[in-house]
Amino acid sequence: EALIKIQVLDVIDTPPRFTQIAYRFRLLENSNLSTLVGYVNATDLDINDKIVYSISPTDDEDTRGTFTVNKLTGEIGLKSSVDYERRSYYRLTIEAHDLSSLSSYAYVDIDIINVDDNSPIIQISIPKLLRTSSSTELRVTENSPIPLTLLQLYCYDPDGISTFLTLKMASSIETDDYFKLRKIDDQSYDLVLESPFDREEIGNKVQLEFCVIGELSSTFI
Repeated sequence: EALIKIQVLDVIDTPPRFTQIAYRFRLLENSNLSTLVGYVNATDLDINDKIVYSISPTDDEDTRGTFTVNKLTGEIGLKSSVDYERRSYYRLTIEAHDLSSLSSYAYVDIDIINVDDNSPIIQISIPKLLRTSSSTELRVTENSPIPLTLLQLYCYDPDGISTFLTLKMASSIETDDYFKLRKIDDQSYDLVLESPFDREEIGNKVQLEFCVIGELSSTFI
């Protein structure tokens, strides 16, 4: 009686398989470069096979220039800064291939989270009949009919959080005696003159200052 052992040699004939086909991660827009976004993982049934990860060359240039993947660990890192106002979503196609170039793919969706990192903006529109050569000056006669809309103000937040803006006004004369800020909507106001000017009493110039206050920053004009 003879015992014969047959050794079966493994041939690399099975492609790597990701533990899941789709991944989703979230990333703050002010994240530091080299921030770990997340990681993907693939396994291979072939013995001693080596898995290498890469971002598919078919992904758009902006995506490939923004993120990187560690070829050995599958960790996804931030390569260049992201800005929610410029782009709020990315999709990466990650390829895992083995020594025989057999490969499989997984999709990674990355949502960019908005951060209030921009100061609010104020835009002023002066009615044509009151305009001067300066964009921040207007001309009013002391016998102008009342009430008179002096200007329109449009306030907004580039971060898209305009509902949290507050507009305040200061003046070189008593504000409540002459002016009223009439709110049109969350972003628009009319400045209305409710009492006539008396040049002999207030002089020939009145200075106004507006401040729009956001959650984290303010703008003066």
